[in-house]
Amino acid sequence: LAQVSSWWSNPNISGWILSYLIFGVTYLALTGRSGMSRQNGKAQAIKLAGLVVLTGSAIAMGWFSQSGLSAMLMLVIAVVLPWQLPVNAGLVWMLAQNLMLTPIIANYMGWTLMTAFLQVCMFLGISALTFFTSMVASQQTEARDAQRRLNSKLRATRALLAESSRIAERMRIARDLHDLIGHHLTALSLNLEVASHLTNEAASAHVRKAQSTAKLLLADVREVVSELRQDDSIDLTQALRSLTDGVPGLNVHVVMPPRFSVEDPQRAQVLLRCAQ
Repeated sequence: LAQVSSWWSNPNISGWILSYLIFGVTYLALTGRSGMSRQNGKAQAIKLAGLVVLTGSAIAMGWFSQSGLSAMLMLVIAVVLPWQLPVNAGLVWMLAQNLMLTPIIANYMGWTLMTAFLQVCMFLGISALTFFTSMVASQQTEARDAQRRLNSKLRATRALLAESSRIAERMRIARDLHDLIGHHLTALSLNLEVASHLTNEAASAHVRKAQSTAKLLLADVREVVSELRQDDSIDLTQALRSLTDGVPGLNVHVVMPPRFSVEDPQRAQVLLRCAQ
């Protein structure tokens, strides 16, 4: 306990420990699942403040420890910058934070500012390599996310087109049954009605039986046509699920009935685009 108390009484050790803890906590916050994606507004301002704290704590560690620890931590910050800032802003930030190391290195090494600046330039080259490597990884991640979003849109549109094609095919079948088969069955029934009055008694029973069968068949056709026309609404269930399944970085919860039907095709398209 006495040794720990003596450590904390030394401002260099206590300052180094506090700076180290602040750097670690801030780094974990910025590199979390929600922190690695660029956002706008308030979230972006919070991230910018986090970068300020990250850089400040790294410089403070170098000041309190009187070592090159800050230069190594600048490499860590260079990895984070492409995920938080645009490329140009990240480059300016990386250049500025490395230049701030010049007076610190000159102080604890006893060098002139020019000599310390040359040392910083060497650190800056390594940081630039780290920055561009992380930038490529960030761009590839964004490209994959954009591709996933595009694929989800294509799947949703394909599901909507398939549903529209199914309804169009059902309507075509219903129209053919009504206009073609229904017309011929009606004509057949009328001809059998006429034949029943022109034939003898022995043949008339068979004609009436055929006429009854034709009427039953016509009634069945009309019932099938009615059922086909009743189910002429577009089912958006599969289209909406295909749309939400491919959203990267979000947990989307969709609550809908087992069959979410919309009768108007244009309204179904608008609903799908609104959800998109």
